[in-house]
Amino acid sequence: MRWSIAALIAVVIVGSIVVLAIRPPSPRGTRRSPSAGAEGRGRAYRYIWTGTPGKRFSKAELDALARDDPLVVIEKGYGTTFQDWDAAARDLHARDPNAIVLVDFLAGALPPALEARWGAAFDPAWILRDRNGDVMRDCSGGRCKYRVDVSDPAYRRFVEGQVMKRLRAAPYGGVMYDNLHLYDRGRYPDLSDARIRELNAGFRSLLVETRRMIGPDHLLFFNGVARSIGKEDVVDRGLGLLGAADGAQDEVFCYLDNQDAFRPVSELIQDDATYHRLASQGATILESVKVENPAGQADAAHIERYCFGHYLMSYVPGHLRIQFKAYPTQGAGPQIQENFTPEQTLDLGAPTADFTQDGQVLERRFENGWVFVNVSDSPQTIALPERLTLRTGGTVGGTYRAGESYTIAPTDAAYFLRG
Repeated sequence: MRWSIAALIAVVIVGSIVVLAIRPPSPRGTRRSPSAGAEGRGRAYRYIWTGTPGKRFSKAELDALARDDPLVVIEKGYGTTFQDWDAAARDLHARDPNAIVLVDFLAGALPPALEARWGAAFDPAWILRDRNGDVMRDCSGGRCKYRVDVSDPAYRRFVEGQVMKRLRAAPYGGVMYDNLHLYDRGRYPDLSDARIRELNAGFRSLLVETRRMIGPDHLLFFNGVARSIGKEDVVDRGLGLLGAADGAQDEVFCYLDNQDAFRPVSELIQDDATYHRLASQGATILESVKVENPAGQADAAHIERYCFGHYLMSYVPGHLRIQFKAYPTQGAGPQIQENFTPEQTLDLGAPTADFTQDGQVLERRFENGWVFVNVSDSPQTIALPERLTLRTGGTVGGTYRAGESYTIAPTDAAYFLRG
């Protein structure tokens, strides 16, 4: 039994009320999204968030970024100074005048890199405290980042001013606000409900104010599409903030690296349907697949093939992009060449229909072929709709006549081109 994308959306959000304030597509045409050319290794699909603390990109790395990645987010700890960010933006723009480079500032936290660079300009009074008066921090590996009181207008004016300094200094295409995850009681039980409401309103104000300051010629993104871990779920997962921004990143798309497991099928199908709808309405969604743990890296080809298949179920040219992060820390980066899966090289062309679900298999037709995703934990056999040649793994496989059967492995995807 086939289910349309509209029916899938209705099924997966039963029991929830999702309110999404979506900006209409930009009247400026393609300026809001990177070009959808086919050059590079899957350039039409790619973006990258990269940069190594204490180190600048080499000439070869800059060449690779300009060739393969039309949208680049420069990691907050990149290099040693803000001027290193600016130099990278100028170098990339010189290689590709159409490249969009986003400068990365944390919205809800103060990490060691920015603490050192801002120094006395950052007021310690902006550090967030819980209802017991204790400083709120997130620590790992002996280093801490401090939560910041984004509800404080003085802090927002400060970080907005920092953004404007960078936009004036180099040809950035816009800003990425990192760590803009809405608060909830599950993650932050030491915050009162009133405080949570104030902080979440502060995030929205930061986006609205920044949009006003940077104007229509710069992009505004945030990294904050998340699922709550508590009972008081943030219902729209932060997607409602797209009413004040051009796009958002889902930092943990498809694969849960810390659990070495794919997201539950219900969540994956909901993401496929929701991101397709948002992208169709003009938002840009960035999907980041982390494959950083040893078990995941050993199975990376399979994980990336399956997650790329889900990405293609949502795909809207120019408005949906994906990256694969195969390194455990930014210090091990930038690993630009590893942000890649062979299926990205296939000339599928544009999608010609929305995805549908037939039993345990999602499928979508493209100008030059088909993509099938088996969402179950058992093999699934499909009947091919026309004469097609298997291209899973990016290599030429067998050719099948219309009606012939093909079996897809559990939680895997199959890619076919015509001919």
